[in-house]
Amino acid sequence: MMAIDALEYDYDDGNKLINVTDLVDHPAGFKDGNIPNESGADDFEFDDYGNLRVDRNKKIDEITYNHLNLPKKIIFERGEITYLYGATGKKLRKTVTDDSTS
Repeated sequence: MMAIDALEYDYDDGNKLINVTDLVDHPAGFKDGNIPNESGADDFEFDDYGNLRVDRNKKIDEITYNHLNLPKKIIFERGEITYLYGATGKKLRKTVTDDSTS
């Protein structure tokens, strides 16, 4: 039986994950959307608060956060997700836009 995943994790000098590599090429396994040696960029980028800002494996170009550190907008290659929260942080609305369609 062949393994589905054999993941290798790379961290910065601290504890922030910067790259994930799957050593096994299995169709049901991890989908590596970024090859750092080819792109010249790490899989993940974080802001000063430790929030994920970019996930190149999932084609997430940018994530912005509100004052409560809740995701406000996630921008993909072909669309975006926008969240609206109440004063207590309860999610009130999620809007998904894909190529100009909501």
